[in-house]
Amino acid sequence: MSRTTRRLAALLCLVFLASFSAWACTTILVGKDVSSTGRVIVAHNEDDAGNITVYHYYVPPRDWEDDSYLPADFFRADIPQVSHTFGYYWSEVKDWGSGVSYADSFYNDNGVYIASNSCAESKEDEWDFSTVTEGGIEYNLRRIVAERATSARDGVEIIISLIEAWGYGPSGRAYTVADRDEAWLVQIVHGRQYIAIRCPDDQVVVIPNHYTAHNPEDYGDVLYPETLISFAKERGYYEEIDGRFDFAKTYQQSYSYMAERNTLRNSHAITMLSGTRFTASVFPFSFTPDRKIGLDDLTEVLSSHYEGTEDYPDLGGAPHNTATRTICYSTTIESTVCVFGETPILGTLWTAFGKPCIMPYIPLHPLAGVSWDLGHDDPCRAMDNHLNYELEDEDDVGTGLWRTMNEWQEIIDDEYRLYIDRLSAVNADARSTETGLNDAAVAKAAELLSEGDEKSARIVLAIADGRALERAAGRVFNVIVDVQRELSKASH
Repeated sequence: MSRTTRRLAALLCLVFLASFSAWACTTILVGKDVSSTGRVIVAHNEDDAGNITVYHYYVPPRDWEDDSYLPADFFRADIPQVSHTFGYYWSEVKDWGSGVSYADSFYNDNGVYIASNSCAESKEDEWDFSTVTEGGIEYNLRRIVAERATSARDGVEIIISLIEAWGYGPSGRAYTVADRDEAWLVQIVHGRQYIAIRCPDDQVVVIPNHYTAHNPEDYGDVLYPETLISFAKERGYYEEIDGRFDFAKTYQQSYSYMAERNTLRNSHAITMLSGTRFTASVFPFSFTPDRKIGLDDLTEVLSSHYEGTEDYPDLGGAPHNTATRTICYSTTIESTVCVFGETPILGTLWTAFGKPCIMPYIPLHPLAGVSWDLGHDDPCRAMDNHLNYELEDEDDVGTGLWRTMNEWQEIIDDEYRLYIDRLSAVNADARSTETGLNDAAVAKAAELLSEGDEKSARIVLAIADGRALERAAGRVFNVIVDVQRELSKASH
């Protein structure tokens, strides 16, 4: 089989699987004035279907030769590389050995975090190449922001410049770009239509998998093309709410607009963070929470199956396979709460390697280094080959900690009711313990940084991460052993 044939076969497979992951991720942006830390916080559940493995790397800064280009997705544009790129943490999602185009998240040396949510389907056909140049841009949009952005606002400007130059390839997507001071949501339609809105400092934004922007005049800090409304009118998409242009209603496909799989996530997340049951027919872009929002609030939302409400899916076992979708779902492969620090290296990415109702959140400081057990390759080589759709080697199936936790998760999910109360209690106690240990490690690293000793600061955080990973794995393993021992005794 030729390389081209393998790439085409992989592309068709990914297009097929992408249709199942199009209604998946959930993201929450917390403005700095309503954050418990006084800085922006971003929470994200990554959902993808397929034979998924997640790898984690720190890709170092790199210098590039003239006339270098970024490897592109099949049928997408070849984007010229710049002479120097920043280093960044990278959560890589692979399916059957192939890197996917729509799932990876990043956190770079400048403290810029990027993640995304599908907003499929938009009314624009992604196979209409008349609105893009050379197939448009897809995966490389997120990679370029990670490699080049000096701030969240700079990242947004980079995204806009790429969309205007090349056009966006997929049907529809929303990108979160954030740093310690600002969080932006860029909602994009295939081609060159978009709207970028900054989360107000005193507000919270929730986005599942539909457009949430309304009239551009409603927002204080907003960027959009002059053609946003005229293009919609030319295409026959133009829609209004209460006599005013509405971006979401205009550009979302009618069968996807206000679909219950999205509105339930929207409604319950807003209710949990605002303290008021949300019942309006049009969801606000942002809202005012009823308290300062912190780590525990966000992990509770990301772990939610709507417990205690009429929407809870009482399936007799694990509540993860419902037609209407819960926030924590069968396809949730990783959950992250990005708690920005005083400096980028001090930022903590609290990460659960799987469904957050089962897996513990582990405090990680990836700019200080990523544990060898979370990757499988040289970071630069892994990135250079991410879009090479080659058959997976036997040694490339992921035998590290993420895969181990994933296998344990399957055991727990099969007998969910036997495990969940005990595991929830263990994870809650562990998060309290880990928060204290993390605060101490960050404080020590901050002290070393203030003394100009960055190397020692990195070592302190890297050691703390390694120990946190060991403790998390031990806690989950011990719960499994205890439950299995009790089951064995009961059967005799």
